[in-house]
Amino acid sequence: MAHVISTYPEPTCMVCGNNGKNKYKNLNDRHFGDTIGWDISECTNPTCKLLWLDPMPTKDDIWKAYDSYYTHSDAKTSFMDFAWLQAPYLALKYNHYPKMGLKKYLGLLAYLLPIARNKFDYEVLYLQNILGGKILDFGCGNGTFLQKMMEGGWQAYGLDFDPKAVNHCKSKGINANTGDISSQNYPDNFFDVITINHVIEHVHEVDDLLASCQKVLKKGGKLVIATPNIESWQHNIYNEAWLQLDPPRHLHIFSIGNLETVVKRNNLSIISSFSSSRIDAWSAIVSRAVRRKGTFSIGSENKTKTDLIVGLFQQRISYLLTIFNKKLGGEIILTATK
Repeated sequence: MAHVISTYPEPTCMVCGNNGKNKYKNLNDRHFGDTIGWDISECTNPTCKLLWLDPMPTKDDIWKAYDSYYTHSDAKTSFMDFAWLQAPYLALKYNHYPKMGLKKYLGLLAYLLPIARNKFDYEVLYLQNILGGKILDFGCGNGTFLQKMMEGGWQAYGLDFDPKAVNHCKSKGINANTGDISSQNYPDNFFDVITINHVIEHVHEVDDLLASCQKVLKKGGKLVIATPNIESWQHNIYNEAWLQLDPPRHLHIFSIGNLETVVKRNNLSIISSFSSSRIDAWSAIVSRAVRRKGTFSIGSENKTKTDLIVGLFQQRISYLLTIFNKKLGGEIILTATK
């Protein structure tokens, strides 16, 4: 039985207030459901160019797009992920395992593997370890990130709107709860770090979320945001088939510039912002499948050998491009401070 998700018109850009123009029309939910007819607008301000769904799914109905979402199970790794280098590298660069000792110098080998190193950096979201530091992951999903941070000695807190995801986190010993930040009664100036990891694109009231983060973040604390990048060179290749559009779950899709604008107007200062090639192999694999047949079922996908080869090749192209232009990778990594 097809889901019906109620919507409301959203004609203006939430970043700059300009009108939008239609960018993509009549897109289907290509991954998890059977809703159809989603339109994506682009901001007419040439210095902004935010993408957003118009009409926008209502907050009351958007849960229907997450019935089969992948937040409840743990990802698997292969030998080609070079996972055996991850712990030494994180210990060496981020002091993540302070008791590792001389074994951390094995992490030097990771500097010969820049694609793997991108993944390792993302595992701790580029954060130097703070023993006993309080970290909140908003949209904690299956808790893999927080579990990793707990191994480094952090006090981990998680929030998610999905009770199944929260229960999965609790089974790992994570202090996780359901709801948003403002509903938790956290003290002001409480957290050393807050992470919003591929979640901000799913949020209706982005300013409200960032204002809540600013309130409970310690002075000098860090906010780290990871999110898809509309300026990715792959977006220009795949256009409406680009994985990261993901209607109707991705409500807003940002560039580095317009994301910085929203962060700064919520009384946070930018430390760094750049794009990464980490997700670009997967983006190519899925986008090729969507362009070919209009759908790609996450969890029961059928990848071709050609898709895999093209994906790995494009990821390496992305890595090279981001050396010369920080805006061209598929994923934004933004760090701000209070």
